[in-house]
Amino acid sequence: MMELRQIRYAAAVARHGSFSKAAEALYLTQQALSQQIGKLEREIGFALFERSTRSVVPTEKGAQFLRGAKPVLEAFDAFAGEVAALRDDSAVSLRIGVLPTFSHLNILEAAGEFQTRCPSSAVSLQIQASSRLLELLSAGRLDAVIVSLSGEELTRRSREYAVRVLARDRIRAVLGARHRLAGQKSLSLADLRGETVVLLPEGSSIRSCMDAAFRQAGVVPSAVLECPEIHSMIGMLRAELGVGFLSSRIAKEYEQPSIRSVPIEPPPETVTAFLYTGTGGKAEALAAFANCICQKPD
Repeated sequence: MMELRQIRYAAAVARHGSFSKAAEALYLTQQALSQQIGKLEREIGFALFERSTRSVVPTEKGAQFLRGAKPVLEAFDAFAGEVAALRDDSAVSLRIGVLPTFSHLNILEAAGEFQTRCPSSAVSLQIQASSRLLELLSAGRLDAVIVSLSGEELTRRSREYAVRVLARDRIRAVLGARHRLAGQKSLSLADLRGETVVLLPEGSSIRSCMDAAFRQAGVVPSAVLECPEIHSMIGMLRAELGVGFLSSRIAKEYEQPSIRSVPIEPPPETVTAFLYTGTGGKAEALAAFANCICQKPD
């Protein structure tokens, strides 16, 4: 019976125009290749090649045979690729959004570890603010996001997505070193009554947490100054324009002789979490990616 491997051998001989070169490409001995081609020719009842000391060329019937064999081999190779993809559930492409301040979570190391475990998978990272990442996740343009949330929002999002908590952090007050409250060991929100506060834009996790904390405490600042990002906030605080708020991790990075950070009691908290959606292999791959983050040292 004619075998697929024999047809592939014949195609290789025709492509290389030589039994020796085809045998080398197929990792066979020339004798073994000649035996298989001879067996195929006996099976089909005609010669496939005209052999000479100088070249090997298909016979007329051999050329027709090889033309018919080409789509058969191509179709089989395509089918074999589909079977391999079905067998390899890890062959997925993950679109993951992360915060600009993600360095302490070792995301790049986790991505490298994940791709070592799942070499056929691809990971693309997009850096945005939490509010924008959540919009992209909701719209289906990202498969997962690493965002900071208030405890209240984390509970709400848990109803929509699978959630892995990566870190919990307390929010601290950040002040210029000459501010009247900079020397305090801790502050309550009541201590900030009548103060000007400097907040990040609406939609950021710190802003959401502090807005909720002020409402709950019944405290109304005398004025709210909004700045687009942390560096701008630090400049405003250094100029004694108000009291700002950052997570303790970030606040420590910005502490310097001109900037102080003070704990708030009771402490407002922000949670950094991995939120993801998906089904089947993609959901399993996202869970595996979350495991890689959690296994990295904080």
